[in-house]
Amino acid sequence: MSSSEAIFHGWLEVYHNNFSRKKRFFILTKNFIIYYKSRTDKRIKKWVAITWLRLQPFYIPTKSGDQYGFRLEGNKKFQDFFAENQETLDIWLDKLSNLTILEDLEDDFAIQKELGRGKFGKIYLASEFYTRKIYAVKCLPKENSESEESLSQQFKNEVEIMRRLNHPRILGLHYLYESDHDIKLVCDYVKGGDLTHRIRSLKKYPENLTIMFMVNLLEAVDYLHSCGIVHRDLKPDNILLEDHEGFKICDFGLSAQFEIDNELCSKCGTPGYIAPEVLRDEKYGTKADIFSAGIICYQLLSGKLPFEGFDALSVLSRNRDCNIAFREEDWCNISDSAKDFVIRLTNPDPQRRLSAREALEDQWLSAVWGRKTEKIDKGLYESTLTYFKGINHPIR
Repeated sequence: MSSSEAIFHGWLEVYHNNFSRKKRFFILTKNFIIYYKSRTDKRIKKWVAITWLRLQPFYIPTKSGDQYGFRLEGNKKFQDFFAENQETLDIWLDKLSNLTILEDLEDDFAIQKELGRGKFGKIYLASEFYTRKIYAVKCLPKENSESEESLSQQFKNEVEIMRRLNHPRILGLHYLYESDHDIKLVCDYVKGGDLTHRIRSLKKYPENLTIMFMVNLLEAVDYLHSCGIVHRDLKPDNILLEDHEGFKICDFGLSAQFEIDNELCSKCGTPGYIAPEVLRDEKYGTKADIFSAGIICYQLLSGKLPFEGFDALSVLSRNRDCNIAFREEDWCNISDSAKDFVIRLTNPDPQRRLSAREALEDQWLSAVWGRKTEKIDKGLYESTLTYFKGINHPIR
């Protein structure tokens, strides 16, 4: 194990042969807690997978001295770890809290109000007692679980993916709580509503602001793909707006992890945004996200979707055929280079479609953005603030 994988390391005591406790050197990674007999010993003595274990701190006052520690429990098995003092325990708890499952959200957060309701649960606004930071809490009743297990496979997949990611344009998952009745995800609070509401308010984006948005979107998508993840449901509903130009991609329920690109085969996504190869039952990969990004770009520039119909089936039919038209009334004031960019993102042939990295080097994007410095032009930024000034958006 390389040092880059380690999150934290230190000394803890564990029971030896169920009688006495032995001091061991532990290394914590995102998925495991590993211990050795000594700091210099290179042989792993034992490892425990921690991702789906519950974290339970404990304090035991005794005549011989107070005992501080924590229990990791799962699948009717547990392991107790003892720290030297409260300070050491607090450090371990801080490192473990966003890697394991916690129990009592009400001990750590104050629920302030309900923000909304979705298909599977409710979303609340909450503040953390210790830091006073504001978060969004997604509450999922266990009665909605897809299997007898409290955590469905799809939910586990979403959590595992979100815990791998760390990017300013991707919604962060900070803590996971589970009780007898529900599961709660503590995520970033993004107050500006979703991109769908923004498009409805503005009708369409100016070309220079679309460029700024697409650069940020493609950089986030490129990061996902570099991590071996395909989102598979990119659309305005799943892009939450932070402020005038900031946003975070959310909802990784349909996302997939891959080892080899173009190895996925299951159909999923939202009609109108799905890549044609997915609808043709072909194997696909990262280019499926690029197609969805191209549809978003089309929507930003024109205020319309390229595939329309009376119902989902007619939309899917046009989506599969992928005949994208640029109606004069919607595109008369938009540059040819912008149209060409959309065409290159939505090419029906994924082999000819741009990758996220290639798209970021496109001439249309670099004309305003300036890829060498990666800094937005000050005048463009100020025009963005002026353009959005006075527009009200729903609070999520």
